[in-house]
Amino acid sequence: MTLHLRTPLTRIASSLVFAGALSSAAAASPPGGAILRVHVTSAVRSIDGTCVLIHQRHEQGGTVLYFLTSAHLFEDAGPHRVRVKLNAWETIDVAADGMFVPASTPGEIAILRAVTKTGAYAGLVTVPIAFDPPATGDVFVVSGLDPAGARATSAQRVLFSGAQFLIGDRPPADLHDCAGAPALLPAGVYGLVSECGSGLPPVVSLLSPARAFIADHVPGWDASPSRTTQYEVVWRDTAGPVLTVACDDVRTGAVQVPVQMMPRQTLVDATAEFTSPQSLRLGDVIVDGVMDHAVKVRFTMVGVPPPLTKDPGAVCPQGQALVTIKATLVQWP
Repeated sequence: MTLHLRTPLTRIASSLVFAGALSSAAAASPPGGAILRVHVTSAVRSIDGTCVLIHQRHEQGGTVLYFLTSAHLFEDAGPHRVRVKLNAWETIDVAADGMFVPASTPGEIAILRAVTKTGAYAGLVTVPIAFDPPATGDVFVVSGLDPAGARATSAQRVLFSGAQFLIGDRPPADLHDCAGAPALLPAGVYGLVSECGSGLPPVVSLLSPARAFIADHVPGWDASPSRTTQYEVVWRDTAGPVLTVACDDVRTGAVQVPVQMMPRQTLVDATAEFTSPQSLRLGDVIVDGVMDHAVKVRFTMVGVPPPLTKDPGAVCPQGQALVTIKATLVQWP
């Protein structure tokens, strides 16, 4: 007697129906690496996005920093003025010859190169690139910034996957100015958010089609797989309450099941099932919502009919079943 939360989804619009049952809370401990706000000004507009540091190269007299961001920030005709924001008062200027935007496919990413003084930004940590994207249904994390500039993340599952892009399954509610935000797997960044906002799931442009473009414009960049881990996906079964139903009766309702989590864990989503059923004619349970540390489920239970006997002392058995939650979590290092 098991009813899984997820059913095959073939239409992108279905994600909006599903999003209410999934966790959208920001992770308490986002992955490491320099993920920063970027400000782009042209003759017609001023726009903010997100960028991620992928390489540092030390040379005589300075350090060269290389960032990836979304090419959609440069859709207006130039010239463009670009600043990478370290915080509310400190920025890194990107010179005109340090902006690289593909003229054609792959046209979803841009590379920013900034020359800084040696040791000026020694605390910035690069994020490795992982070119193999996740498959449909797999977990990934979009990492960016909230409106106050603090790190925030949105755990996602792949709803749709194509050759050039993929789509998540829930709005990244806690992220702000998320065009260019890195989409992460445990091995590193595999794509950049190209579209987000308006209550829709993120569209992620894959980095794999731009591999040669990145190698051509980031001298000294190491394309070998990283040995570091951004995060780990873990699973946990949680036993909830035992629900009961009277003989030959129907019971519906909702319960909230707490999920015990270790430090530096984030609840992504969950499924629910009835286990150890007794004297049930029918039992269905579905996940109705995922909070920070709990899962809300709705259930229907139908008890068995009375015994076929004329014995007035015959007992009509009570139906019961244990609610079990199967949770998916992200574990940060």
